[in-house]
Amino acid sequence: MVEEVDLGNGHRVVKATGVPNPGRTLSLLVRGSNQLILDEAERSIHDALCVVRALVKKRFLITGGGVPEIECALRLTEWSKTLTGLDAYCARAFAEALEVIPYTLAENAGMHPIHIVTGEWAAGGGLRGPEGAREGVEN
Repeated sequence: MVEEVDLGNGHRVVKATGVPNPGRTLSLLVRGSNQLILDEAERSIHDALCVVRALVKKRFLITGGGVPEIECALRLTEWSKTLTGLDAYCARAFAEALEVIPYTLAENAGMHPIHIVTGEWAAGGGLRGPEGAREGVEN
């Protein structure tokens, strides 16, 4: 049986009961004020289910939020110190370009990008000093 239950404070929920063999399935009932909201909810649910499916198929996960880019930038910076001339310049420039990604992600999320990025640098084993060189950080 499917029924709409009033919770009393202006909120209502739709409740499905009496399913003879529910198994391991789930039904989602999504309500929205217009079709655009419903379409966006459907896309979000689809994306979340795809992530779960990918994790079940292949059990590995890479962190997000710019951490991989910071790690690559750290490694490229170290590697660029072993190079000379134009190769060193290009490697360092690419490392600096990678640093823009976590900065932009933090800025778009409404966070303080400088604190976020320098915190990721510190977590990665080094922090940028005023001249751009890495300085050791004690945890």
